[in-house]
Amino acid sequence: GDGPVNNGLCEEPLSIERTMSLRGTLILLIVVFHCSFYYHFEFPDIGHIAVASFLFFSGYGLELSLDRKRDYLNGFLTKRVFGILVQYWVIAITIEVVGMLLYLDASGCFQRLSDALFMTPHWFVLEILVLYVLFFLTATLFRDRTILRLAVMTVSSFILSFMMYSHYGLV
Repeated sequence: GDGPVNNGLCEEPLSIERTMSLRGTLILLIVVFHCSFYYHFEFPDIGHIAVASFLFFSGYGLELSLDRKRDYLNGFLTKRVFGILVQYWVIAITIEVVGMLLYLDASGCFQRLSDALFMTPHWFVLEILVLYVLFFLTATLFRDRTILRLAVMTVSSFILSFMMYSHYGLV
């Protein structure tokens, strides 16, 4: 007939629902990659690619949600910043406890826990927090100007990457 042709392509291939398992896999790869340093085992050097991919999918999801939900920015910073910090603290505590149990060695454990809970978060947590703040600012200032918002966010992300590299020696 004369109806639309179904070519088998998905209308929203990068929707939050369709990328959930991929984002979960990326998180697992990132955690295992970092644990390989901490627990001294071999693991492919894919942590940076996994982080970049995760940040891409997260940014896409943020944009999609901003576009679809008029009140999306209400409580955004509080919810996102608190959520990231709580996740970071839970993972840091879990890694310390597992390390203590695996190696039956508590020396330095309390210092590492204290550092994880009260010092500046690791570079990747700090980068996520700064990206959330940048997203919130650009979405607030340029809500109805998508191209300008995306351009400012892209340039800001590159500047942030160079700043993180110069401070931490990492990208």
